[in-house]
Amino acid sequence: MSEEILNIKKARKSIDRDSLDFVKIELLDVIYDLSEAKKFKSKFIDKSAIKNLRPITGVHSGYITTKINWTDPHDNKKYSVEWDRGDQYDRLTKIREINLRVKDYLNFVESEKERVGMEEALKWRDCGLYEEWLLGAYISRPTLRESKEIAPPYRMLNNRFFYEVATYMPKDDYLIRFNKTIYDWIISMLPQSFNDKNTKFLSDNHILYEPKLEFENWFMKNGLAINDCKNMFDKWDGKSSIALSEINRAIKEEGKYSFSDEPALTLSSEDILRNKNIALTKKTREIKAENRILKIPYKTRYRDLKEEMVMSHMTWDGVGRNKPVEISKLQEVVDTQCRMKNGRLNKSALGKILGCNRDTAYNLLLKDDEYSFLLSELQPTDKTSIKRLNI
Repeated sequence: MSEEILNIKKARKSIDRDSLDFVKIELLDVIYDLSEAKKFKSKFIDKSAIKNLRPITGVHSGYITTKINWTDPHDNKKYSVEWDRGDQYDRLTKIREINLRVKDYLNFVESEKERVGMEEALKWRDCGLYEEWLLGAYISRPTLRESKEIAPPYRMLNNRFFYEVATYMPKDDYLIRFNKTIYDWIISMLPQSFNDKNTKFLSDNHILYEPKLEFENWFMKNGLAINDCKNMFDKWDGKSSIALSEINRAIKEEGKYSFSDEPALTLSSEDILRNKNIALTKKTREIKAENRILKIPYKTRYRDLKEEMVMSHMTWDGVGRNKPVEISKLQEVVDTQCRMKNGRLNKSALGKILGCNRDTAYNLLLKDDEYSFLLSELQPTDKTSIKRLNI
C-alpha cells in the first residue's frame, strides 16, 4: 500500500533555504509528474517512481489546440470555448469558464450520492477539471539501460511557475535551466556521505543514483559543464536584465512580457501538426478503451470505485491512528461491506455491488495488481483497528 503523503506546502515554517524555494514553485509535484509517480491518477503517490526521473528534451503547451469541447453527462448539453493562442488572459478566462460547467456537474454528482446512495449514483461518471497551467514535456530516453520505447516519452505537467517562464524564455535556455533546477534538487537531496568532500560516495541503491547520472549525461552529451549552467532561480540575463521574480510581477501587472527571442512555448506549423496527430492518436486509443469498458457496466462501476477517494477513520494495517486517512472507495466498500464474520472476502456481496457474478468480482481483484491485496483476510483486533492477514 502507498504511504501517506506529507503536505509540505502546509509546513513552510519548518522549511528553509533551498527546500523552501523548491516548495514555493511546487517542484516536487513536477518531479512526481515527470517520473509518473501519479500514473494511475490516484491521490496516492508512488514515491519510489522518482528513480525513473530523467531530463526533458522539449516543451510546449499542454493544450495542442486552442479549443475545449465538453459534454455534460447529466443532460448531454455540449459546451465549447476557444481562445487566442497568444493571449494568456483569454486562455485562463476560457478554461475557467468551462471549469464552472464541470464544477456544476460534480456538485450534482455529490448531491446524487447523498440522495440515492453510492451504488445508484455510480451511473454518473466522475470527471476532473481542466488544468490551467498545463505543459507537455518530452523526456529523454534512458542512457543507463535499454528502452523499448519507440516514440520519445511524454509527460503532462501543471505548474504555474514553469508555464509562465516558458512564455518568455527562449527554448534552449528554458531546457538548460529547467534540467539544472531538477539536478540541483537531486544534489540537495543526496545524503551526507555524498556531500563529504573527501568521499563523495553515493550507493547505487539510492533512489536518486540513476537520476543523478541521467542528468549529468544529458548535460555532457550537449557539451555543457553542468556546474557552469544556471537554474530557474538564477538571474535571467535576457534583454530585461531583471530577476525572475520581477519578470513574474510584470506578467501579473501588464498581462504579458516578451522578448525578441522566440519563447519556449512558440510552436512551428510542423510542431503544431505533429502534436495534433499525437493528440488524435492518443484520444482515439482513449475512446476505444473507454468504449470497451462502457460495454461492460460492472467494469465501469469497479473503475469508478477505484478512482473515488474517501476519508476513513478505520485502519487496515493494525496501526492505530488518531486522525482519518485517505483511501479509495473500492477499499472502503470491500472492507466494510464485503467481509464475512471471519474476515474473508464475501465474493457474492462484492458481485452484487458491482452488478456481476461472484467469480467475476473475485477475478477483477485478482487481476488488479494495485488492489489484489484486498483479497487478504482481515482479522479484527479492536474497535478501531483491523489487521490484514496474508493469504
